[in-house]
Amino acid sequence: CPRDWLYFGGSCYFFSNNAMTWVSSKENCTSLGAHLVVITSKEEQIFIQEQLVVQKLKVVYWIGLNDMTMEGNWQWVDGTAYKEHLFWIRGQPDNTNEEDCATIGGWPGFKSLMWNDDNCGVGVNRIC
Repeated sequence: CPRDWLYFGGSCYFFSNNAMTWVSSKENCTSLGAHLVVITSKEEQIFIQEQLVVQKLKVVYWIGLNDMTMEGNWQWVDGTAYKEHLFWIRGQPDNTNEEDCATIGGWPGFKSLMWNDDNCGVGVNRIC
């Protein structure tokens, strides 16, 4: 893996330390020869959660999941099949205020480290 990237399960992961919108984050990952993270297994979810614990649960990250094309039709950036039941916070996604992009991280007062739908124009960190 490149410097500052972490290896897990045959892939390299980059946890950014600066905030961008979801679209800018997607473009940034592409410019690095990667894509926003696609989480498809419990093992991968746990690996990412463990990295978030190292961050002391204070950072929110974009993941490569959105329903911008059609509300409720969640799609991974790489075309991987979406499994609805995976790792959403209970009650999410809820589309409050047109939230079409998925995040993972330590929301203030909420430390489940599961997924949440968020406004794609908000600036948060990203996982490539």
